[in-house]
Amino acid sequence: MILKFFEPMAGDCTINFTLLNLKRAFTKLGISIENSLLAQVLAKYDSNFDNELTYSDITDMFKPKNAAL
Repeated sequence: MILKFFEPMAGDCTINFTLLNLKRAFTKLGISIENSLLAQVLAKYDSNFDNELTYSDITDMFKPKNAAL
């Protein structure tokens, strides 16, 4: 099921996740989420503040905050 999240959207050739394609991905999984929550995710994890999540931004979400782990 999670693989559906990363399948390209029809007509979407972007590599990174924008607010719009994050919304589409969650909708595709049957998850209703408000744009304000997605904007919070972008604000928290967008490392270069371009309003897009890169592969690195996404993998950083899952890295332990404590380097000793």
